Amino acid sequence: GNLQRQAGRWYIIPDGSTMHAPILIDDPGAKRVKVGDQVVVEVVSFPTDRAPARGVIVKALGPAGEPGVDALSIIEQFQLPGEFSEPALAQARQMVASFKPEKSSEGRLDLRDLTIITIDPTDAKDFDDAISLTRDERGMWELGVHIADVAHFVPEGGPLDLEARERANSVYLPGMVIPMLPEVLSNGVCSLQEGEPRLTKSVFITFDQHGVVKKSAFANSVFQSTKRLTYEQASAALDGKPGRMSAKVLALLHDMDQLARIIQQRRLKHGMLTLHLPDNELVFDDMGRAIDVVPEDTSFSHTIIEMFMVEANEAVARHIHQKGIRTLRRIHESSTKLQDGTLRRLVKFLGHELPGHATHHDLQNLLEAVKGRDEAFA
Repeated sequence: GNLQRQAGRWYIIPDGSTMHAPILIDDPGAKRVKVGDQVVVEVVSFPTDRAPARGVIVKALGPAGEPGVDALSIIEQFQLPGEFSEPALAQARQMVASFKPEKSSEGRLDLRDLTIITIDPTDAKDFDDAISLTRDERGMWELGVHIADVAHFVPEGGPLDLEARERANSVYLPGMVIPMLPEVLSNGVCSLQEGEPRLTKSVFITFDQHGVVKKSAFANSVFQSTKRLTYEQASAALDGKPGRMSAKVLALLHDMDQLARIIQQRRLKHGMLTLHLPDNELVFDDMGRAIDVVPEDTSFSHTIIEMFMVEANEAVARHIHQKGIRTLRRIHESSTKLQDGTLRRLVKFLGHELPGHATHHDLQNLLEAVKGRDEAFA
């Protein structure tokens, strides 16, 4: 919370929504803090009808609004993990030291002759997925989605594995990442960096000219990224401004664009909903201060990667299902939820119509009708 002083008394205004009432502090001097500082407080007694909450400052984070202090506050508030344990770091270093591309590649499908690229945001620290795409004389496409084989570097049951399970995922804050694995792995041998031999899990999906899946295959593989592109570079190249991009990378990009549009059309035909939800990104200066807010880039190059990743996920899900392996998955509720009339009443209030038993195609038509209008977000 934020340290304040009024009428000779020190108190904390808590962040978040757990507590709203100020917390009285008896001795702020012990931590050398001043008014306006962000602090971590331990509550000694909770508020009652007669008395306010009381607490003790256990950590000073710095002046509110200073670069990095907000992130520290969030880390403390949500008890996000800090440094990695020494055994986990030691094992990570050991796994990196033992990685010898030629030896580690034995028994893997070698894709180093393929043209394979990554497309990521400009500020991406690590590159997890890469794309290859070929087409045969019959017009059949073979899409390759290649994901960093992180499991190769995390021995089951070891310190790295236990630490990763505890963390469950990486946490992304503006301008910083709290990784699930030490950065010597996540930003190093597990990052699909341009020109470096990397170990991957690959899924190969064969599509016909209408974007219908004909078959899928899987492999442990080794490859070398031909080119690391940003979304902006990919978009510019597809718009006819490739810069100094090689002919084979440019040809791959155009093929990716073509296949993604075919898949998108197939998905739209089957009722896929596209929600245009506004998203913004913070812009920071060199000192880490937020200096601007800009709309997120929504160019088609994002959709290309999104389409291919969903296809890869579905291929893996089908494979697991066919093998009879029980697995957790996230689902979207069926449209029976639409039948209670709530959405129909809202839509009518905003001047539109929705049938009583609305289908996905009815929802597509509705979303298309409000595109760019004031009520679109609602």
